Amino acid sequence: MYDDNGRAYLDVYNNVPHVGHCHPAVVRAIQKQTAILATNTRYLHENILEYAEALTSRCPSHLDACIFVNSGSEANDVAWRMAQFVTGHKGALVMAHAYHGITDAVAALTPAAGTLDPRVATLTAPPAMLTADDPMGQADLGAVTEDADLAIYTLAARGFAPAAFFIDSALTSSGIHDPPAAWAGAVAARVRAAGALIVADEVQYGLGRSGSHFWDSSAAGGRFRDLRPIS
Repeated sequence: MYDDNGRAYLDVYNNVPHVGHCHPAVVRAIQKQTAILATNTRYLHENILEYAEALTSRCPSHLDACIFVNSGSEANDVAWRMAQFVTGHKGALVMAHAYHGITDAVAALTPAAGTLDPRVATLTAPPAMLTADDPMGQADLGAVTEDADLAIYTLAARGFAPAAFFIDSALTSSGIHDPPAAWAGAVAARVRAAGALIVADEVQYGLGRSGSHFWDSSAAGGRFRDLRPIS
């Protein structure tokens, strides 16, 4: 970006134009599409089908369908409704300080906004100094399991079972963590044992922003191999 004096700034915060502001290839693609058809995706057009095929080719093989929405909040809203429908449960698990959107439904899943909802319980983020290459002993894994069980018990005490565990795969709202796969595996095991689905929220970090692996939930080393990109 450039200010009014021509000074250049490198934008390392805005996660939407992750190929750079006003990238000529992106600008050309937008111009080309608006010259062909400018409408929402209720009307089928071959470009939507081609995009869906290209997108699902970068997902695990069992994820072969797309629902196109206008924002990350809407994506998580749909995932939340799907999880409740499939499980029959009404509770949710999220990370402390998580951000998952601003619609009425997913604002309840966003403690970062100061929202307190009895249907939602939070898990503690992994230790800040813990990295993907660090080993996790039984004591550390036990603490992770206890924390997940406490969140599940908290929901049960309020009369709710978890429908889903929403997690931003880079834990950006918790401080941008890169924990070992064992951490995610321990949490996933307890969540699934409670009958909940796991929603890998890739809105802030996925879709190419995590580098060559496209989705952070499938990054090198299997850091989040037990999670799958949904939104």
